[in-house]
Amino acid sequence: MSKNIFKYFNIKFKHILYAVILNIFMSYVIRGIAVEVLNYIIGLSGEVNINFSNFKELLSNPILILGFGVYLILISIVAYFELYLIIKLCTNQLSGSNFEFKREFLNFKNRISNSSLLDAILFFIYIILIIPLAEIGFSISLTKGIYIPQFITDELFKTDFGAFFTSVFILALVYINFRLIYILVLAVIKNQSFFKNIRESLELTKKIWKEDDIKIIIV
Repeated sequence: MSKNIFKYFNIKFKHILYAVILNIFMSYVIRGIAVEVLNYIIGLSGEVNINFSNFKELLSNPILILGFGVYLILISIVAYFELYLIIKLCTNQLSGSNFEFKREFLNFKNRISNSSLLDAILFFIYIILIIPLAEIGFSISLTKGIYIPQFITDELFKTDFGAFFTSVFILALVYINFRLIYILVLAVIKNQSFFKNIRESLELTKKIWKEDDIKIIIV
């Protein structure tokens, strides 16, 4: 009896410890590396940062565009891996089974290898949709450091049309992200296509939206 209790709490403690270590590692080490890589990519164009005066010039630089595209793809994969590990930690803890990093890494690697190009594109697009809403909570640890520069939003809000268009666009993104709120969890716990995860998330949030849409609009 006492051995079973000790084993139970030992597994619980290990899962909590793993979760804390993972959060610290992703939030500080990997995120710090990601920031340095992004600064290096910007440095390839001869600039030290992105500002209003060099923004158009940077957009016309093919090396920078390619580098930033590869950067976002890598961020997307690592972000997916982070969430995969977090959910596996939770499910293993609930089932009382041990968590093995090597096993989960190989499972994740196989899942990525078996993913279709369409799944990869859809997931990449979803990560892009999260970025504009990072400041209002729609983000994961790696995407918190990626945001739309302030000078861009300032320019958009200078005119009435720009302010209206930007506001509608942000509200649309909030709605889309709300309807897809389960998509990453489904991507981990269900071995199915990302497109099926999208449809299932839309179905799961359909009833919630119908019940609470008026409250959300008022807020």
